[in-house]
Order: sequence, then C-alpha cells, then structure tokens
Amino acid sequence: MTASYVRRAARVARRVQLSALAVLARRRARSILERLPNPSQTRPHPSEPWLVTRTRSGMYIAAVGSGTRVDAYLKMGRGKTAERKLAREASAIASLGEEPTAAAVSGFAPSVLADGSAHGWGFLLLSALPGTPGDRLLGDEAVRATLLREAARFSTAFHARGWASKSASPDDLDEWVRRPLSVAEELLPTRERHARAQRLSSLEDELRGALDGKTLGLGPIHGDYWPSNILVDPVGHVIGVIDWDSFERRSLLLQDILHLLIYTRKLVRRSELGTEVVAALDRPAWTSEETTALSAAAARDGLGSIDVLRPRLLLYWLRQVALNAERQPRQTRRRDWVRTNVVEVLACL
Repeated sequence: MTASYVRRAARVARRVQLSALAVLARRRARSILERLPNPSQTRPHPSEPWLVTRTRSGMYIAAVGSGTRVDAYLKMGRGKTAERKLAREASAIASLGEEPTAAAVSGFAPSVLADGSAHGWGFLLLSALPGTPGDRLLGDEAVRATLLREAARFSTAFHARGWASKSASPDDLDEWVRRPLSVAEELLPTRERHARAQRLSSLEDELRGALDGKTLGLGPIHGDYWPSNILVDPVGHVIGVIDWDSFERRSLLLQDILHLLIYTRKLVRRSELGTEVVAALDRPAWTSEETTALSAAAARDGLGSIDVLRPRLLLYWLRQVALNAERQPRQTRRRDWVRTNVVEVLACL
C-alpha cells in the first residue's frame, strides 16, 4: 500500500464524512426553523432550499425567507466549540447596539432574530443585509480602490466611537504578545522550535519594548475585518459588515486596518498571510489608498508615525496566527501552512 494511495483514501473518507454531515445539517436546519416563531421569516428560501455554504471553520449557513426574498441567514455548527462561537457572535452583535458603538453600526450590522442550541447544534438566525461580499469584486481595480478607502473610513469611524487612551498593562502585553507567541511556538515542529527559540525570545523582547510604557489609543474593532465580511454596492461603497464573532471592545485600530489591507493583497495575489507579512516587512509598496488608511490608523494608536510599521505588523501577524490556530486547527497543523505562515516570517526577522 503506497503513501499516495493512503492519502487518496483519506481524502475520499473525508469527503464522505463531510457529505454525511451536510445531510444532517440540512435536516437540523429544517428542524430548527420549524421550532422558531413567525413562520413568514423562517421558511427556507425556495430557490435555495438547502444550505448555502459550509465555511472553513465548519459552520453551515442557510438562506431563509419567503417568496424570492432572503430575510435572514441561519448559521449552525455542531458541538460545544461551534455553540460558543455562535453565542459569542450573538453577544457581540447585542453589545454593538449599546453606546458608544450604536450610532456607528446602525444599519450596517445584522440583528439577532434568534439563537440557541438544539440536539447538539448551536444556531444563530441573523437578519439579511443588502450588498455583495467585497471579495467577489476585487478583480475590478476601481472597485477595489473604493472598497479599501470606504472600508478604512468605516473602521476608523467605528473605532473612534469608543476610543480612549490607556497605558499598556502587563495583562495587555500578555494578551497581545505572550499568548499568541506561545501559540506560534506550539505550531512549530520540534526541530524548528529549538532552532527558533532565540528568535522567538528576541521577538517577545522587541514587542514588549515597543509597547511597554506607551500611552496607546484603544477602541472597538471588528476583529476579522477582511473583504469577505464587508458587504458593498456595485461600485465598492460599504453598506454592511458581517461575522462579528471576533469583535473586541478595546484594541488597536491597526488590527482591523492591516487585516483589511493584507488580506486584500492575499486574495488578489492568491498568496498566503505569511507571504504578505514578509513582503510588507521587507519592501512595502503601499498604494495611495493603503497609505491613507495606515496613516489615519497610526495617528490614533500611540506607537508613533507609520514609518514605524514593523511592531504593528508583527502584533497583527501574531494575532492572526493565534486566531487561525483556534478556528482552523486542522489547517494550521499542516506542515506547508506552518512553514509559509510561521517559519518564513520568523526567518525574515
């Protein structure tokens, strides 16, 4: 039995498993919708009677509505992890409706119509928002430029609603540096871990030095602000923002802005997070829209001018590595993912 045969058999078994889960999810969607009140808003959309998609994190999403209109989307996930994720998003959306963020997101964020769990499946029913996910329109340069400009404005205005200056505390340093560094270290193969030990230690010292004693400008962030979660009109103006489960009440604005810019580049170039972080650390060639967004964010975070981009990029990269490890543990344990997104970034420091 060859290694290639084993790999093919594993792929086939995985497809069969996913197909069985999809069938179960469809049945569960109908069961959940039948239990909810107001049948006019909870009848599956006739043109898309099954689940619309399965996300990379294992969530299932179904269109819900009546006639030819989609009124809501039902998000579902199996198991305690999915239940926690959906409950976190429901809580985040509820808190968005409170001051000081309410005015900034009014009409831009979905409403929670129902949430809970049933038979081991967590669910969240959200009102549908108009617009097209921005990642579908990135091929048009003019639309892409408008999207970046308008998305950066929205993020900056949202952050400003709860902005406050604060000295970085030991807990902040642990959350932003120590914890994600530990996750990155755990992802490394044993041999790489030993080889990179000094570099990891130096990186921790560098970032602590960049933050320690600084008075930082902190405010609310979306936490997963990339084109797929930004709904736009045909010319790129932002008309909605979805997937708020990574929302943070107090963080650096550059986390959202860099995620927007780095992931837009990643999607356009069909590259990886690590590849774009290395390029930005080496010789960044930012467009005028990117430079404007970065400068506006840098003016608020207390870390100096945008010329001092390295610590900001590394804080962003560490946060993304930790989030990916939490959301997609299977993918982030693949050797090729670790090499491209962790090892190669460490090698360039």
